Amino acid sequence: MFISKDILLKSLFNCKSLTVNVQRTFALSAVHFRRRIKHPTYQYFPYQKYDSSNPLPHRDRVPVWSRLQLTTKMASEHKPGGHKLWHAMYMAHRGVQMPGYFDHQTGKFVYVDDMEPELVVPDLTDFKLKPYVSYNVTEITQGQFLARDLFNATYAKSIADEFKSGQIKATDDDTEEATEKN
Repeated sequence: MFISKDILLKSLFNCKSLTVNVQRTFALSAVHFRRRIKHPTYQYFPYQKYDSSNPLPHRDRVPVWSRLQLTTKMASEHKPGGHKLWHAMYMAHRGVQMPGYFDHQTGKFVYVDDMEPELVVPDLTDFKLKPYVSYNVTEITQGQFLARDLFNATYAKSIADEFKSGQIKATDDDTEEATEKN
């Protein structure tokens, strides 16, 4: 049973004539502005780029999985969203560029000689220039640093202490090598 507002108010106030001002309030949400809340799993996924030829607005864009080749950087555990999903997926490249390409018509890998990585190292035997040092640096004179200097600075003291305490003993092989050098 439907009762109008006027009849209900007149019966409540026992008045024969009553002027009532009714105000309505409207609450607007994101749905009224044609916005949709993205699903959390799609929040960080790549979407198609917006251009004037694409009539679909941003809310209707879909992930472009068909053109996207996943890499290990995308599946990093420090990236938000989709880590577990991407980690389980097949990834075509795992950090190293392959010397060729996949032919989508035949579904096979085509090797290209020019894409093979090559290290080009110049020969610097007769190179007369020295590394650049700023003129503001004070003059430093230092002798050549040899492997013996590094050994003396790191291990020589500990070996001499162990030999004096008797933990290390000189063997016949060591003494023979020492006499051969002299």
